[in-house]
Amino acid sequence: MDYEAYLSSFNSIEDKATLLEHYAPDARIEGANGLTSLDDFLDQLRNVRDGVRVTAVPITVLGDENRIMAELDITYLAERDRPDHPMGPLRAGESVTMRFFSSYDLEDGRIARFSRAFWRA
Repeated sequence: MDYEAYLSSFNSIEDKATLLEHYAPDARIEGANGLTSLDDFLDQLRNVRDGVRVTAVPITVLGDENRIMAELDITYLAERDRPDHPMGPLRAGESVTMRFFSSYDLEDGRIARFSRAFWRA
């Protein structure tokens, strides 16, 4: 998998089809709230971006053809007030950066399992 291409599509979720190309149709998305379907994950990505510019910047990326592990900083910059933002209330112009540890299990070059943990950087 081309991780740079994946991050590019992640950073511009407007193109859902391009992002989905990186995932197996039955991909498992795991996080603090348990298992999430791919459709629900895409809805979460849309919600977190509603009025907020999101930029993922890799710090460390390691892997092979079967697995990728990445440490990322993801910055959320509010373009309008988002008192209900999932990463915490944001006013227009404010930003928050979260540190993510992400693990990707790959099958045939696509993400079959994606798990993540994050905290305020």
